Amino acid sequence: MTTEGTKMKVQDHAGKTASSINQWSIDTHTILAKEHCRSARELAHRAGVRSYHISQALKHIRSARVSILGEVSRLGSNHPQYATAVQKLKALDAKTRARRCAA
Repeated sequence: MTTEGTKMKVQDHAGKTASSINQWSIDTHTILAKEHCRSARELAHRAGVRSYHISQALKHIRSARVSILGEVSRLGSNHPQYATAVQKLKALDAKTRARRCAA
């Protein structure tokens, strides 16, 4: 075999090796990108679920507040249970603020 033939074989082998390395690099980046997308989707799903639960909790708190307000107005300020109802209302408002801050 001539030097020219050996040189061609070496260049061909080097080209195939470089191509193989490039393909491996592309495959690796593709896998990493897919994993990143999967993680991002999972985080978005968890955030959505958390947001939904907070929204539902706030809805229940609002309906409880309306109920307590009805109780407060029905009792009148002279009734012995009035102070308890007002305390419930204040506690509910504090809970609402805490939930909104968490959202």
